[in-house]
Amino acid sequence: ISTIWSALSRAPADYFSALAETPAADNLLSAPLLDVGSQKSGSNNIDGDDDDDDEPPRLLSKPPKFIQFFDAYANTASLFSFARRPGPFACFDCLRAISALWVVLGHTLFWQSFYGLQPYRIQTGPDSMDSTFLGQVLFTQSFTMAVDTFFFLSAFLAAYFLLKECAKKPFSFFKTWISKFINRALRIWPAFAAALFGSWFLMPLLAANIPGMDADINSATCSDYGWLHALLFTNNILPWDNRGAGNCFGHTWYLACDMQLYLLLPPVVMFYMKTRELDLERESYALRLAFFACIVAAIIGSCVFTIIMAWDSETGWSSFMNDGVLGANYSRDFYALPWTRFPSYYLGVCCAIMWFEKEAGSPDFKLTFHKRNFLLSFGILLILVPIYGGYWGNKQVTCYLYDSSGEDCGSEVSDAARAFKAALNRPAFIVGVAIVSLVCFNKQGGLVQGFMEAKVWLPMSLVSYAFYLLHPALLTLKLASQPSQSYTSYYLFILEYVGVVLLAFLSAVVINVCVETPFGKLQRKYMWK
Repeated sequence: ISTIWSALSRAPADYFSALAETPAADNLLSAPLLDVGSQKSGSNNIDGDDDDDDEPPRLLSKPPKFIQFFDAYANTASLFSFARRPGPFACFDCLRAISALWVVLGHTLFWQSFYGLQPYRIQTGPDSMDSTFLGQVLFTQSFTMAVDTFFFLSAFLAAYFLLKECAKKPFSFFKTWISKFINRALRIWPAFAAALFGSWFLMPLLAANIPGMDADINSATCSDYGWLHALLFTNNILPWDNRGAGNCFGHTWYLACDMQLYLLLPPVVMFYMKTRELDLERESYALRLAFFACIVAAIIGSCVFTIIMAWDSETGWSSFMNDGVLGANYSRDFYALPWTRFPSYYLGVCCAIMWFEKEAGSPDFKLTFHKRNFLLSFGILLILVPIYGGYWGNKQVTCYLYDSSGEDCGSEVSDAARAFKAALNRPAFIVGVAIVSLVCFNKQGGLVQGFMEAKVWLPMSLVSYAFYLLHPALLTLKLASQPSQSYTSYYLFILEYVGVVLLAFLSAVVINVCVETPFGKLQRKYMWK
């Protein structure tokens, strides 16, 4: 209704009489019905009020603003306009797009292994796809670091824009805290609810033909208020005996973890801004140093906790996927819990504060040529080392999921190496991402920046949230519609992956255009800020 009404409001009053006089072959090309260009240039701000005094009479008057927000044609045109976002953070579109594609890449093989179409050893072990040099990037635990990139981006953007807001006007501590959390939840819920309830009712039908997969696997976890845990962002910890990614809409443990970590972000940022308001410069500087010291101490504390918990060779954790029960412990007790994901998230907060201070104090500061090259090289090295650090361990024989690693199977690394890898891989990766991002913010990224700021990343970046929400259901649909087969070459696997990506992208466009974008506009227009 919104799309038709908006289109007719752009058509001249004599549209239908003119259309009747137009040759049929030219109707489609000459019709002004969907001519969004007839709107005034510069009217992309939907919250503004255009001056319509000079416009000719229209077939229908313009619909109210809240109706225009649901105009599917306008929302689709905006999505594929390739208009670069203002500000220094254009490189984030690349990070968001590649991270979404990377997650689906890993999940495509993961679904095959764990839902019966391929044996688990095809994914891990000496003859597996992830034991190759290229597979080390694409699969293993490496692809799960894409989620850490999401944590970093979420924390950085939330902290940075709150810093800018608090710097412009006085703020009430409690009111700002509550309003920010409510606004964030309302921004997430519409697309989340659409994907959740759609998958809940469709997954049992889609899963029925997959060998070894219970036909009501998703409805079983979402009934008994499992869906409510998901919508309240607690499905990563409740129920506790099934914590991790095994609950209703399990892959959205990330959203639950993100919202739990976000609870502390507004007070942390507002406390930091209070330290900048002190009259005495020395006291303000000392308090800011103490603030950073506290965050760094919390990050180190989280890493130390992981090292202690991962060290034991019988009950510890392992980020190697071929370590059997230790890998299962890692998935249950580390992977989806906020206190172990704290480093990736609050490194993003620290990075946002650093960039905010740089803009406030030294907006024209530039790195020397050698310093720039060193930082870019060091950042890329920190990204690659966590990816390839476990290469040797991933080539060893795989323990079955609930077997203990030992002489016959498992990564065969020492307890210390396994513990430090579990604790430091993800923070090191995020530090590398942060360094490269900061150099690009400063417009000194060179070829790296050109690649990261290419406009080709924009559509996938804009739909990455819906893409992430929908891809598990579409993976299940893809698997249910094909015979059992094993992938013996990258060519066959890539064909499968491309199909899933196309399905997920098109479905994400629908959710973005019809749900995410309209409700986002409504929130920005009418919601208490």
